[in-house]
Amino acid sequence: MPSASLEPSRRVLVTGAAGFVGRRVCEALSASGWRVTGLDRLSPPLANGFPRQPLQDFWTDDLLDHEALARRRPAAPFAAIVHLAGVLPGTATPDQLMDINAGGTAAVLDCFGGSGCHFVLFSTGLVYGKQVPPFRESMECLPADPYAESKLAAEAVARLRSKRLAAPLTILRPAVLYGQGAPAGMLLNTLLATLRKGEPFAMTAGEQVRDFLHVDDAIAALGAILERRAAGVWNLGSGQSWTVLEAARLAADIAGRPDLLRVGQLPYRTGEVFDYRLDISAVTAALAWQPRVDLPAGLRRLWKDLA
Repeated sequence: MPSASLEPSRRVLVTGAAGFVGRRVCEALSASGWRVTGLDRLSPPLANGFPRQPLQDFWTDDLLDHEALARRRPAAPFAAIVHLAGVLPGTATPDQLMDINAGGTAAVLDCFGGSGCHFVLFSTGLVYGKQVPPFRESMECLPADPYAESKLAAEAVARLRSKRLAAPLTILRPAVLYGQGAPAGMLLNTLLATLRKGEPFAMTAGEQVRDFLHVDDAIAALGAILERRAAGVWNLGSGQSWTVLEAARLAADIAGRPDLLRVGQLPYRTGEVFDYRLDISAVTAALAWQPRVDLPAGLRRLWKDLA
């Protein structure tokens, strides 16, 4: 347990705390001596596997309920805010994506931000759009879909608010995250769960190129950022690229069920970013951080977790 002497310098707010990444962030930061307050519209008992270690503070509120958030404003400021809350592609209309992803970012900063409060925003590498990879932070952002547009708008909101508050800002643009507890619909988790049940898995021809980042590596980078109060805009990736077909065959081999892949049964998504690779040289240089879980090891770990 963190001691009282660590407050308020070790108090952190994690939004989206009941989600796939948020649950793991809360556990990791608590174990590192941070006093964590979680915020999510879902209450912990409704979130799969959360919390394995109960938080001292958990707020069940909607980001767009400004009156509810205002009532939560603490007397002592947070040292940091990790903003993970939002909606994913395919789960909301374009207007809802913008309202929640960008508007929710504004609401969190307006209610809980302040001078010296380090704001860390999880954006997405999809903000680069359909440009020639690998994507670098210096490239112009040309989002190709409403989800990426809403995350780029959230970045703009965070920049404006943080500048006004004279507060350090970190924007993270992760690659394709995977790992235990990922929601239904995420490729690698869905694939292995389907194979675990002994059912066939329908997929595209799998020519898309992806950078798959294990959630534990993303959290390790976040921990380094918070400890150093490192401000900047950084890509987070594995430094490796795979076609979807290569990743699917690797997963099927680990499961011992290559016969269950149904390659080419599904069409590609309209407007899909086909080559999604991130240059991570900037973040590795700034933080002395390196991803440690390569895709074969991550898939083997995930296969065991699903048992």
